[in-house]
Amino acid sequence: MEKKRNMEDKQWYILSPPSVICGKMFKKVQCDCQVPSKPNEYIVSGIPEGGTKSESFVLRFIEKGGVRVTPASPPPHLRIVK
Repeated sequence: MEKKRNMEDKQWYILSPPSVICGKMFKKVQCDCQVPSKPNEYIVSGIPEGGTKSESFVLRFIEKGGVRVTPASPPPHLRIVK
């Protein structure tokens, strides 16, 4: 059975190792939401290395290997200043 990882909506995370999706490397992503009825899948958004536009993809956790996530601060250009 796969081990469930908990990611919180709207929280930023550092991916280790970075995820490569369609040839684009993502190091930091924001969790948009968990995929309904899929406890190990999350829809995330991030800006790929060298990119300027945010892109979304499904991050799936597997039992062996795979990516680890660490909570992180939002990128400086996305921080809200009160």
